[in-house]
Amino acid sequence: MALIYVTGSSGVGKTAVGDELRRRGYVVYDADRDRLARWFDARGAEVAMPAERDDAWFADHTYRLPPETLRDLAHEDALTFVCGTVGNDDEIWDLFDTVISLSLDVETLARRLTARGGFGSSAAELHRVLGWHEDADNARYGALLVDASGAVREVADRLLGVLDGRMTWEESDLPRGIVALLAEPHTLTELAEALDVTDARVLWYLERLRDTGRVVEDAGRWRRTAAGAALAASPAPEPRNRSAIPGASAQDYVQAYADAAAGMYAAGFVQDSGEHAGRVPGERVVEFHERLLSLVNEYFAPDKIDRAASPKYGFRWVLTPVDLHPLDD
Repeated sequence: MALIYVTGSSGVGKTAVGDELRRRGYVVYDADRDRLARWFDARGAEVAMPAERDDAWFADHTYRLPPETLRDLAHEDALTFVCGTVGNDDEIWDLFDTVISLSLDVETLARRLTARGGFGSSAAELHRVLGWHEDADNARYGALLVDASGAVREVADRLLGVLDGRMTWEESDLPRGIVALLAEPHTLTELAEALDVTDARVLWYLERLRDTGRVVEDAGRWRRTAAGAALAASPAPEPRNRSAIPGASAQDYVQAYADAAAGMYAAGFVQDSGEHAGRVPGERVVEFHERLLSLVNEYFAPDKIDRAASPKYGFRWVLTPVDLHPLDD
């Protein structure tokens, strides 16, 4: 079943939310209390956190959750939550089906840390935690953000609501297309060519289909199991309440052309579009996103609206990943 990572800065309420989820019957592990995560030195040896620690100690030690520990948890039979914050997210992030980041304003976070005692309550450690909090941008890396303010039961409700609204990987077209093709054995390259997507993207789903018993690999060729055949034959899930792409944007665009051709706007109108699907680093996408939002706020701000203008213009846009890189890229 799905493995969910509930993370966020120290003091946002991960442990309390984990306790509430456990009370509701979910399988929950706490990275600290269940000792999933431990401190390691630069050589990889496990160490105990000393009572007195300074910046130099933190610079030489990392609080890690070993990937092999998560791989063992991934075989749980129920939806499983892991709550915690560790220093090796780059090693473990992709081992989770979904990452949820609890977010909190600085004032509330500082108040909670000071009141609870323990790590983060001293002036030096409070300063350090608030620095981590300021630098954290888990949404940039694909986490679902959940507001951690308010009563614990309310935060748990928000978390489960966000999780329920996210499409599970089995519901998308690509894994179902993969098992449909695997009525006969195929190599990864053959699957990628037949589906017209990169091999890396196909492999991402193949590994999840393998881990859930839907496909097996034998000498470089993949075939489906009875469970895979059942997935291929099952009806597609009902669409959730989300907009199709391009949906209304395309309809508006086509209608505008028809209106222009009919003479609605005379000659005084501008119409343009573009499609740019290039592979650029995530940092560049974030920069573009921020600059685009700045332009939108500048040109489409409420105080810029002129209800007497004709024609009026709207602006819709989509920024989305287009594919994973090929394995040899």
